[in-house]
Amino acid sequence: MSNASDSTAASGALSGVRIVELSSGVPAALCCKILAGLGAQVVKVEPPGDGSGIRRLGPFPGDTPHPESGVVHLFADTSKQSVTLDWRAPAGADLLVRLLEDADALVEDVPPAEKDAAHSLFDRVARMEQRLVWTAVTPFGQTGPYRDLRMTDLTLAALSGWLFQTGEPGQEPLKAQGHLAEGCVAGATAAIGVLAALFRRGMSGAGQRLDVSCMESLISANRFLETTYAYTGYMTSRLGNRLPNTYPYTIYPCKDGHVAAICITDAQWESLCNMIGMPELLDDPRFTINRDRFQNADALGALLMPWFQQRTAQECFETGQLWRIPFSKVNSMADLLAMEQLHSRGYFESVRHPVAGEMRYPGPAIRFTASPWRAASAAPTLGQHNEQVWCRRLGLSRDDLARLRRQGVV
Repeated sequence: MSNASDSTAASGALSGVRIVELSSGVPAALCCKILAGLGAQVVKVEPPGDGSGIRRLGPFPGDTPHPESGVVHLFADTSKQSVTLDWRAPAGADLLVRLLEDADALVEDVPPAEKDAAHSLFDRVARMEQRLVWTAVTPFGQTGPYRDLRMTDLTLAALSGWLFQTGEPGQEPLKAQGHLAEGCVAGATAAIGVLAALFRRGMSGAGQRLDVSCMESLISANRFLETTYAYTGYMTSRLGNRLPNTYPYTIYPCKDGHVAAICITDAQWESLCNMIGMPELLDDPRFTINRDRFQNADALGALLMPWFQQRTAQECFETGQLWRIPFSKVNSMADLLAMEQLHSRGYFESVRHPVAGEMRYPGPAIRFTASPWRAASAAPTLGQHNEQVWCRRLGLSRDDLARLRRQGVV
């Protein structure tokens, strides 16, 4: 790995790894956020002026757009460095190549057609492939008839089959809230790919090129539904909050919200009947096994629901768990920030940003005993590390930097 000397690269598992991020969207940014959290030194290359596209994604405090205060940027760019560079300009292309010469990996989301147009630059990048791990994260991959199509989160959710299976029976398909499709799954998939390629390079000394398709990442994360259809011809339909041949596996309203009520095993079903004071349900032939309970779910739900409606979500959750039944309250974001479990593990981290102020961020999802997840530093302001990277790392003079700034290159 490169001999990174920057102090922000702490002793994480990827300490010493240098990564260049050339992205405008969420998936590549989230990939690099994971790698930065593991200790890699990530330099995010952004266009001069407006910066990366995710800086323009809201919400914004006071509903006032600002390139330094968008929540998506603040979340996705923690623990990174920011430099500005017009890599499409000849002088900018030269600087990008120099930056990559001592980097271990490049993560980019440049559309294939734009890459074709800038082939002279990317041909030079390709010549580094013998040592560089070059990861492209695009909606549909670098090849195929869809490679140049436009996408949004909803586009990918629809094309990958996630929408088809999500929603109430007989109703229109529904989309999951958030950036699950566009960003999270593809970003995590790309990060796994980078780690595997770096591991292989550590053994063989050879880099390689990775082609990550956001759509294929989503399909790969879709459990085994496509395999089930190909194998059995069974088409998964929309079941709302239910699971085939399992009940209760649903959401019930309670006094102050909703509760996920789940009984996977017969032992849990027996515990539930005793817990709610209705042991006679165990002898009801309509509810003997899980398949029976699923086929008579409406009748069973009408019998069970009053117990939930008389209690708060927390009471239902705690009582169910006391009986070893995997109940859960349906948490809001406010509930998460106040959750005792997360506080006891120190999950959330408070980080102060020079423009946005102090914010709380999700912390490590993985705890390491020897190479801890790096505590997040705030997302960088646009071009915050220009002098550090262009001058101290690449050896440009301050006069060079000022000239490039006047020319609009940085």
